[in-house]
This record gives sequence, C-alpha cells and structure tokens, in this order.
Amino acid sequence: MNNLFEKVHENLPIFKINHGSKMILYTPGYSVELNEIPKGELKNIFQGIEKMENSSLKKTLTFILLKSQEVEKKWNDLLNLPFSPECLTIQAGIECNLNCSYCYSKDVRTNNKKLFGFPDINSIKKIIEFISHFVKSTEKRLTIVFHGSGEPTYHWDKLVESYYSISKIVAEKGLNVFYYIATNGCLNDFQIEWLAKNMDLIGISCDGPEAIQNKQCYSKKTTFIPINEVCRRILSFNGKFDIRATITKESISSLVDITKYFIFDCKATNIRIEPVYLAGDNGFKDEDAEIFFKHFVDARNFADQYHVGFNYSGVRLNELHGPFCESIRNTIRLTTNDVTQNCFCYMYNNEDFITGSFNNEKIFNLSTEIDEIKKRSFLIPESCSQCINIYHCSRGCPEFCIFEKETSKSVKLNTFRCRLNQLLAVEVIINSTKNKVYEC
Repeated sequence: MNNLFEKVHENLPIFKINHGSKMILYTPGYSVELNEIPKGELKNIFQGIEKMENSSLKKTLTFILLKSQEVEKKWNDLLNLPFSPECLTIQAGIECNLNCSYCYSKDVRTNNKKLFGFPDINSIKKIIEFISHFVKSTEKRLTIVFHGSGEPTYHWDKLVESYYSISKIVAEKGLNVFYYIATNGCLNDFQIEWLAKNMDLIGISCDGPEAIQNKQCYSKKTTFIPINEVCRRILSFNGKFDIRATITKESISSLVDITKYFIFDCKATNIRIEPVYLAGDNGFKDEDAEIFFKHFVDARNFADQYHVGFNYSGVRLNELHGPFCESIRNTIRLTTNDVTQNCFCYMYNNEDFITGSFNNEKIFNLSTEIDEIKKRSFLIPESCSQCINIYHCSRGCPEFCIFEKETSKSVKLNTFRCRLNQLLAVEVIINSTKNKVYEC
C-alpha cells in the first residue's frame, strides 16, 4: 500500500508528499514546500485555480501546473520522435570466464536461445556506416558499447579488430565517438593497458570485496588479477572506469562495506548499484524494499562524504525515462546471429524484440515497425498511472516486460522494485526541495 504520496491532479503528474506539518508538491523537475492542504481541497483548487484569492499561493500553484504541462508535452514528444540511432552496442555471446550464480543470461531464467561468439566484423562495419548518416545529420556523438550476454573480452582478438575497423570508419567520416566496455574485470596486464588507452570509459562489474565477489562470481581459474588492482592499473594508464555491483539478499547488509571497498581499495569515483535481476525465489520480495532502501541510503551518504557518485538505474529523477528498451535509447544492439535486438536481456526472435536485420544482399535495414516498437516501449501500464515515478522509472525492467504482458489494471509489476523506486524518489525529492528546482 502506498503511504508516501498522493496524486492531486486528475490528468497531470502533480503529487503531494506529506512532510511533517507541511506538504511538498512535486512534478518531474520541480518541487516546493507549502503549508498543508488536504488532497480533496487541492484537487478542487487546481480545477478552479483562476478563482483563488491568495495571490502568492495562486502564483506557486499556477507555476507547478505549467511545469507539469511542460513535462507531459516533453514525454509525448519523446514518444513520438522517430527512432534515430546514435549508439551501436556490440553484444558478444554467452561465453564467460566467470560463473556468476545470478547471471540473467542463463537460458533457464530467460528462455533465450543460446548465442555464441562475437558479431561479424563486416556486419559491424555496415551498421556503423548506417548509423553514421543519422549521427552526422543530427551532429550527435556516436557511442560504441562493447557488451555481452557473457564477457566481451573473452573474444579479445575480435573485439580489438572491431575497434580498429570502427575507428577507421569514424575517422574517415569525421565523427565524434565515445567508446565504452562493460567487463567483469578478469583481465591480463596487456588487456588492462589496451582498454585504458582505447576506451573512454570502462564499466567494471564487481560485487564487492574478495569474500563477496568469490562467493557470487566464481571461477575455476584463480589467477585473475584482483579487481582493486585492475582498477588501480587502469588509473595508472590515465584510463577511466566506474563500477557496477549486483546486490543480492545475502550481500545487501554489507552495502556500506562494499562501498568502502570500491572507494578506498579500487579508487572508484562512480558506483552503480543494482538489485539482482530475475532471481526468482532467491530475489528480493516486496517486504525487502525498506531494508534495501535503508542500506542504499547509508551507503550513498557514505559515498557522498568522499564526493563519489552513487547511482541506481531503476529511477532517475533528473531525466524522463522508461524501461531499458534500446528503441527508447536510440540504440542498435547487434547480436551474434546478425539481427539487432530491443533488449539487453531477452534475446527472442519475435517481431517485438527484433529492431533490424540484414537482407540476402547483406544490406542492413531497420524493422519497418521500429517507430511502433519505440512507442510501445514508452507505454505506461495503468498500474503506474498514479505513481510519482510515472515519467522516471524503469517499470521493474527486466522482471516486468511491456512486450510480454498486456497493459491493463490487472498487471502486477515487481512489487519490490515499485516500492524501492518510490522510497528512493520521495527521499530525493524531500532532500532536494530546499533547492526548489532541479532540471529533468
């Protein structure tokens, strides 16, 4: 049951948060603290705001009304913008040098078809040529992401070859490019140096100090360089990295210690925390949300003392967003079977998940339904319509997928993530209200 906020406008995203003897009114991008007004009275005021006699309050409520209308328009504009690719994610197959207990790529969790290897180099080059026309016309930066159902550096020679092939094309076309890789950090000395010198940012997946990391992500090979040493070596070559940690029910109580390890041992300047995906009975339940929230806030407050970023992707109040669908993010994700997918997690062959493919002449084409796929990715389930996170929430992705379930009143999202996202949003809004405005 939601006891954190109330929606106080019939059609617009305006919410009330009780705050002691006061209230906070919030719409994405703006919040203000005012004297308490009951919900019913507020609804009536918004319906006849021009009749208000209190000029100061009228001015404030009119402003928040206008801000909410702006947000509504921004959201609809995003929804209706044609798909315009500006990022290529190169998705390696399931091969990996670790065996993480919670890995969402395992077919038993997703019913995925197993994909092996590394995407074809010629396919990569053709998609870069394809995307370059969009990027050049909009003068946006091209982003290249090396990702995987497994570990992208497992296919080291192919990865390096693709990097140099891409670099040659973007240099010829005079494009601005940003390179990113997501890796488990099981790297040798040569790989560390090469990545530090060629990637603009290295995303390292690590779940904490050695005892936690070895328990959750184990390998028969024990000669990998420790993650904290990998991070230090990246810095020694003037490279940049951030750290992503998967948090499980077993590790949540250690989140402050995990954060200390990342800051003091790994020298991290940015940390991203994610509750474990698709863990079934071993995952978090709705009653765990308050516990997770408490440990998250404690760890974030500790990181704040050292000016270290501490983030969670499920709810991001500084941007309008929905789930992690690639169509929303103007991204083409190329997999090893020569098609492009709408999802980092579910590798299905039905039309809702396929955003593009190559024809018999090896010419790449986007799906004729790409704009409809994008619009559907933006759909808001009715169960989200009264939520303060209506325009800045991943909607429980990937546990809840808009392409697998109908948007109806009967839809039940992941209750743990719903509650956690609401707790985090309200806490940030309360703490930010003293600044009055933060951009969305």
